Amino acid sequence: MKPAVVNAWSRMVLIPAEEGPENYRWTSTVVLECTCPPMEIRLEKGQTRSPGEPSCHPGRSAPSGRVATAETATLDTIEVEHGGLENVRRPQDHGHQSPGPEPRPRSIPKVTSQFGKFGPDLPFVAARELHAVDLSLIGLRCTMAPETVLVADGLVHSFKVAPSEERPDVVNLRVFLEHPVSPAVGEKAGLPHLVTLEFSREPVRQVFRGKSVVIDPGHGGRDRGFRGPVNLLEKNVAMIVSKNLYSLLHLAGARPHLTRRDDVAIEDFHRLRAATCCSADCLIKIHASGEDDPDRRAYFVRYSPHLDCSRALALEIRNALLERMGIDPALVEWDEFGLLSTPVVQVEPVCLTHYADEANFRAPLFQKRLAQSIFNGLMRWYMKGGNRGR
Repeated sequence: MKPAVVNAWSRMVLIPAEEGPENYRWTSTVVLECTCPPMEIRLEKGQTRSPGEPSCHPGRSAPSGRVATAETATLDTIEVEHGGLENVRRPQDHGHQSPGPEPRPRSIPKVTSQFGKFGPDLPFVAARELHAVDLSLIGLRCTMAPETVLVADGLVHSFKVAPSEERPDVVNLRVFLEHPVSPAVGEKAGLPHLVTLEFSREPVRQVFRGKSVVIDPGHGGRDRGFRGPVNLLEKNVAMIVSKNLYSLLHLAGARPHLTRRDDVAIEDFHRLRAATCCSADCLIKIHASGEDDPDRRAYFVRYSPHLDCSRALALEIRNALLERMGIDPALVEWDEFGLLSTPVVQVEPVCLTHYADEANFRAPLFQKRLAQSIFNGLMRWYMKGGNRGR
């Protein structure tokens, strides 16, 4: 069997600590599957590498002095390959246009290390700062397709595995991160032989720690909302997405609150009042859209026009849904929220009357990815100042 890297994947891991359930270890891990151990592992910074820096050797984790800190990619941008900027799908925008620049879905980091133009060649990458960590496996060839793998778990944005342009027996891995984190490198013998990069999700918890978010699952009780072709109800869709989002926020150290936990009807007044009673940073209402024509699909992120930070939150969630799910929600002003002083958005990421959307939503992984997308948008909103514009 020839020495090679045959597969790569990512996972989010929650490991309870012996000190108690509140001291759990929450990590994002990138795993490389190899046919045999590499001769040498070199972990490098995202930009440059010191010539005399020691390497990680097979069978040992990277010592604390050897782990490279993730470096911020340069702020220069390069055009997306294979078609340039014209082929990048831009989100639709309906309604109020706020002043000032907005994130443009057409910029990716430009890197200058020996990895060359090893950027996340994805159809949509929001114009924001990403951080990079590089790993080289010496003595292996790359048999998997050299393409970017989108992760978007709030910490690991994406990673790319490709053969070295300089040596045929070297495989390069570049991990793009939302936060600068130093990875721990490890190996697990066996078939396949596993090489792992483990990233602490503590920076994500630092963003959310103590933040108060009210999640409002739409409809409930006799108010069923839209109905799918095979009888999936909007009230149940909203509840599933809301509970998944609640779990993510709770893990991240936030203080999430659900306006309903069961299949009960709630007056709109009480839903909005919950945000005020909880002194919430924001109110996120979860719904599904629907169309009279079952062959049509439409998605929306509605926001209150009375607060600029509501539109900023809607924009971040819209971009995160486009990036992770490939759907293009329209931004729409929605005056039904009234003059609430809390930023409020209504997310409709599923068109329930379309047969494909209903079928996709029945998959638990699809449900979790929807919640993760909303979580990502909320995290980036907080990173940019959150509700300070209230």
